[in-house]
Amino acid sequence: MTTYSTLLLGMTIAFVLTPLLCVLLVPICHRVGLVDLPSARKTHSLPTPMAGGIAMISAFCVGAGVAGVGDGFWLILADYGWGRTPISARIGRRSA
Repeated sequence: MTTYSTLLLGMTIAFVLTPLLCVLLVPICHRVGLVDLPSARKTHSLPTPMAGGIAMISAFCVGAGVAGVGDGFWLILADYGWGRTPISARIGRRSA
């Protein structure tokens, strides 16, 4: 069972790790071409890196892993990644 202090530790790690990963990923994005180029329909005038989501998801996963957040969540997340119905929905249908 996770305690509040463990959850707070996981949240703090995710909070600190997100901007750190953003800063670390900017040069990598420019190197591999993972940037949004300016055009007439966009408001930015310089190529903008698109790795903020990668940084947030990575930091969330590390923080959740440190906090020991439920195994069921990871199974549902994995199922959605494979494009199938979540395990929890299948279990719910069988028990009804």
